[in-house]
Amino acid sequence: MALADWEQAGKHKKPPMRTFPSLPLVVTALIIGADIVSPVHAAVAAVPPPVPTVSPSDLQSLQDKARSGDAKAQTDLGVAYGRGQGVAQDWTQAALWIQKASDQGFAPAEVALGELYSAGRGVPQDFAKAAQWYQKAADQNDANGQTSLADFYTRGLGVPIDLTKAAALYRKAADQNNLNAQICLASLYLSGAGVPQDNAQALSWARKAATQGSPKGEMLLAILYHMGKGVPADDTQAFTWLKKAADQGDAEAMGNLGMFYANGVGVPRDYAQSFAWYSKGAALNDPNSENGLGLLYENGQGVGKDIAQAIAWYQKAAARGNANAQQALARLNVK
Repeated sequence: MALADWEQAGKHKKPPMRTFPSLPLVVTALIIGADIVSPVHAAVAAVPPPVPTVSPSDLQSLQDKARSGDAKAQTDLGVAYGRGQGVAQDWTQAALWIQKASDQGFAPAEVALGELYSAGRGVPQDFAKAAQWYQKAADQNDANGQTSLADFYTRGLGVPIDLTKAAALYRKAADQNNLNAQICLASLYLSGAGVPQDNAQALSWARKAATQGSPKGEMLLAILYHMGKGVPADDTQAFTWLKKAADQGDAEAMGNLGMFYANGVGVPRDYAQSFAWYSKGAALNDPNSENGLGLLYENGQGVGKDIAQAIAWYQKAAARGNANAQQALARLNVK
C-alpha cells in the first residue's frame, strides 16, 4: 500500500505530491493486504502458541492429555506438529489433532482447522469448509473466528461477498479488542463499504489499534492524519505514526517513510534518509521501496547516479506489479 504515487518523469526537486490512494483502494489494501488477512493465512496462526521449545517430558504430558480427550491439549499438539515444535513437522498429524478438538466444539481449534483448510495444509484446500469452521467459532463469539469469517466475506472465499456481514463480524471482534478487526472496521468506515461512511469512526478504530502498537493501525492512522479524515490534516502526526510502524519492521511503512523523506512530507526533505528507508523496505521485498530506490538512483539523489542500478530496481518492482516502475522502464526504453 503506497501512501502516495510518484510521477516518474523529472527529478525530486519539486516532486508532485499526490494524496493517499483513493478510499476504496485504501480499504482493499488494508483488508486484503497479505500482511493482514491473506486468503491463505499462516496455518494455526490464530491459536496461541505453546512454549517455543517443548521438552520430551512436556511433549509426553501433552500427548497423554490429548489422547485422553482434552481439547486444548489436542489443539496444542496439533499446533506443535504444524510448527515442528518438539516433534517433526507433520501437517497431517496437525490436522488430525486439531480436527479432534474441533469435533468437541473447541473454538480455537475450529479457527485453526479453518486456517488449515484455507491454506491446504494437512487437508485439501477448501474455502467453503474453512468458512464453515470459522462460522462455528464465530457463533461462539470467538474474535479470531469472527475476523477470519469477515475476511472471507470481503473476498467471496467460500461465501458470497457481503461487506455488510463482514462489517458486522469485524465489529463483534473489534469490540473484543481484536486488532486486525479494528483496522479492517476502520477501513470500512473510511470508505463507507458495508457501513455508512464515517470518518470519526474510522479514526476511532484506527487509533485503538495504533495505540496498542499495531503497525497496520499506525499506518492507517497516518493515512487519516495526512488526508485530514476525522481529524485536521497534520503531516507531522502522519510522519510520527508512520515512523512507529516502520520502526517495528513493517516493510510497507518503510517504503512510505522513504517517500515522506524524499518529498519532505511532515519532515524536512532528506534524500539520504529516503535512501536508507527504501533500502530497508527493499530488503523485505516491498515493491514501493524498490521503485523508490530506482528513482533515487536514476536522479542521483541520496546516492550516486547509476542508471543500471535504477533499471535493476525498477525491474524488481515491476515484476511485483508496481505500475510506476513499469512506466519508468517504458520511459527508459527497457523491455
